Amino acid sequence: MMNIQETYSDTFGNIVVTGNIVRIELTSLDPTHPDPNNPKLETKARVIMPLDGFLRSYGMCRQVIDKLTESGVLRRTQAGEESAATN
Repeated sequence: MMNIQETYSDTFGNIVVTGNIVRIELTSLDPTHPDPNNPKLETKARVIMPLDGFLRSYGMCRQVIDKLTESGVLRRTQAGEESAATN
């Protein structure tokens, strides 16, 4: 059995492209930050991949977003972006 490391992330903190390498910071809310009205994000991990792998990953994400939009889980906003559907 493979032992795969799992990392939870609330969002990307930053994406940097240097040449053919893409670095994606995985960030999460800092649970110890005292001000809940001004949340603080902290970098938990970094994914580093070649540019072509990043583009393939983007294509996979786009397919998932399209399927979620078609099923009604997401909806397109007037700006053409997706957001979670509210019931």
